[in-house]
Amino acid sequence: MLLRKKKIDIVLFSSSLQYLENPYFVLSKFIQKRIPDIIIHRSPFTDGVDVIKIQNIPKHIYKSSYPIRILSIRKVINLLSAEGYKIKFKKKLIEEVDGYSYKTYHFKRSL
Repeated sequence: MLLRKKKIDIVLFSSSLQYLENPYFVLSKFIQKRIPDIIIHRSPFTDGVDVIKIQNIPKHIYKSSYPIRILSIRKVINLLSAEGYKIKFKKKLIEEVDGYSYKTYHFKRSL
């Protein structure tokens, strides 16, 4: 993964991390850059282990399906806290998939 040489102040994963093949690898690459703020917005989480589901697109939009990963919030928090990040803000959203709630987390890195 190529990250620019310019200083990055904030990273926003807006309803995207759960669709990546290796979300923890991608997240760890940004953590290694010591970016001050990481926001994971509109993503489904589980209190247990990761769950992979198939998400079906409503037929009136188009006929398709794709995998979605319900991320383990414990795993995300452990990965970030090991590098000095703390939860600055969290919010449960009204959206859900198969009973898993979507949430927003803002992680702030302690200097």
